[in-house]
Amino acid sequence: MEWIPAPRATMENDVTPSAVLDYTEVQTYLRLDGTDDQTLVENLISAVTDKVENFIGKKLITQVWSVYYDFFPRKLKEDAWWDGSRDGAISELYYPIQFLRLPFGPCQSLYFFNTYDSTDGTVLFDASSYTLDNISGNPKVALRNGFSWPTTMLRPLNGIHIKATFGYGTKSQVPNQIKEAIKIGVANLYEHRGDIEPESSLPNTAQMLLQSFKRWKV
Repeated sequence: MEWIPAPRATMENDVTPSAVLDYTEVQTYLRLDGTDDQTLVENLISAVTDKVENFIGKKLITQVWSVYYDFFPRKLKEDAWWDGSRDGAISELYYPIQFLRLPFGPCQSLYFFNTYDSTDGTVLFDASSYTLDNISGNPKVALRNGFSWPTTMLRPLNGIHIKATFGYGTKSQVPNQIKEAIKIGVANLYEHRGDIEPESSLPNTAQMLLQSFKRWKV
């Protein structure tokens, strides 16, 4: 049995919709004249960008997030249960899992890795103790050989805090297929604007373009 902490994430900086696509790019795609619908289209760009990020499990433009966990991941030992009584620490019942999964990718770098004790005191986890894996598609922070997770008695909630930079980079570094999928999603919502129940999912064509970028959760 494994205990995997669920991450909670909060954005530290604001990223505007035009950081990925601006109105003029989508205006040309929709063959619109003038700026009568600019506000509407910009709102649709924002909505579809969020939808695309959620679909692929990745952030697009560079952005900073704080990620919190309640505990370090662990796995119950196969021989953890026995008849009678035995002396020993509860921690002896578990194997530590050697990595923490980040909630989305791609992760460019980590600012810091902190733990908070039961009195909210901050303890910085030495960067030489861990490494960032961002090759597998499911980015994670992994212990280096010979190191272990801090033994700090964590506070009950949000005892682990990782601050990191996510995203492909600048606007020009976002893959063109992703931008095209956003345009298709915006065109779909614009065409069906005012519908009582507009299509909630991304159009099939957009999903097809995004498949190779999708972060598969395991």
